Amino acid sequence: MQEDKLYDTLLNLPLFLGMSRADLLQIAGHTKFDFQKIEGGETLTEIGEPYHRLLFLLSGEVAVETMADDRGYRIVETIKAPEVFMIERLFGYDQHSPHHYVARNDCSLMSISKKEVLRLANNTKSSTSICSTSSPPRHREAIAGSSGYLRRRSATASSDSSRIIAYARQAKKTSISRWIAWHRN
Repeated sequence: MQEDKLYDTLLNLPLFLGMSRADLLQIAGHTKFDFQKIEGGETLTEIGEPYHRLLFLLSGEVAVETMADDRGYRIVETIKAPEVFMIERLFGYDQHSPHHYVARNDCSLMSISKKEVLRLANNTKSSTSICSTSSPPRHREAIAGSSGYLRRRSATASSDSSRIIAYARQAKKTSISRWIAWHRN
């Protein structure tokens, strides 16, 4: 009975949305999940801590503190289970926690290492489920396979760089043309 409740909770998480119970059972048999319980007041992650795993809140509430860059103010939100933390940070440019997470009450957590997420994403059968269209777009992009995700990021960065370089060249040509025109007079 407890196991059924756990599977139902997992099926409500963005990473597993759209999966059948049979798919989840198959994945659970081949994936290393780390389960832990923490008490209220315990810290989950600190600001700036390296982020190399997906962290799922299965039960409980967590306070998420975000500090302004100048430390002039802070924002504290409460997140209730079920939730996934910082899925975009796992494969993003900055793989460090931007928030301070503290349990408000007793919480159950599950984590999956980055290596396991990559293995799941590269598995053809499960990647269609893991990247289901019912998942929020930011979650689909981050999990859709790191190589594809990083290629998209690289292509975006390249196109941004190309636009900046083209703009700089045009600005340089314009300023050189003005300088030549001014000196001719």
